[in-house]
Amino acid sequence: MAAITEPFGPPVDEVALKNAPLVRVLAQVRFPELASIAQPEFVGPFQEAIRADYPILRKHHEIGLLFTPEGATPSPAPQGGLIWRFADKDGIWQVSLAPAFVALETKSYSGEREFIDRLGKVLAALGSMGSPIIFDRFGLRYVNRLPGTNTDELRRLVNHEALGLIASHAFAEGIELRHAFSESRFELKDRGILLARWGYLPPNVSLDPSLEPATETSWLLDLDMSVNGPTEFAPDRIIALARDFHEVIYRFFRWATTDELLAARGGNV
Repeated sequence: MAAITEPFGPPVDEVALKNAPLVRVLAQVRFPELASIAQPEFVGPFQEAIRADYPILRKHHEIGLLFTPEGATPSPAPQGGLIWRFADKDGIWQVSLAPAFVALETKSYSGEREFIDRLGKVLAALGSMGSPIIFDRFGLRYVNRLPGTNTDELRRLVNHEALGLIASHAFAEGIELRHAFSESRFELKDRGILLARWGYLPPNVSLDPSLEPATETSWLLDLDMSVNGPTEFAPDRIIALARDFHEVIYRFFRWATTDELLAARGGNV
């Protein structure tokens, strides 16, 4: 298989992996706040539209922090802190609906087709109720993690350009690498913005409070592509953006990793 030498360019053919390194895939649409979403009367029809796939509904409130001379203390969440969470019976898929956003998330990603299909159903359910009219931001995020990897393994599994210093230096005795992380922001003309973060993390460390840290050393590749509005809320348009973002993100993933990683994860390479 030909190596992907550039992170951006035409779409590349996907290699199906039996054990993909993805630990989180998230799509989110943010829109101007809709007070009606805080009301059970609004949520009821939305729940019925998706209940076959997400039968478990739980009501959550985000907890804010108030900083005072005595330190940080919890503060009552505003109306915008209300989140309705709909989950499947196995806890693998989740839909979150709040007055200012709707999101789809999974911990077990089987491929673009299923994710895009589920996203389309969620957006159609929300759009069929006549709201929202516009969206302010759409984002698609893929988080990959290689747990338990040391620097020697990473030199085989990760593109040396992505590894940076780790790729070219064997550290002397008494020197231990504890943390190495990079962040890059790319603006793709007429397509959106890609925020790419990757690096080597020690156990029990996470750069995102919403992402549970690994209990061992790990290498993380976090790719988040987005576009800002305001733009008309049209499910078909958002799905087209999701497909385009997926192509960009997948090519970057293939550039950042090696064929040896694909083979180790069950890919036919």
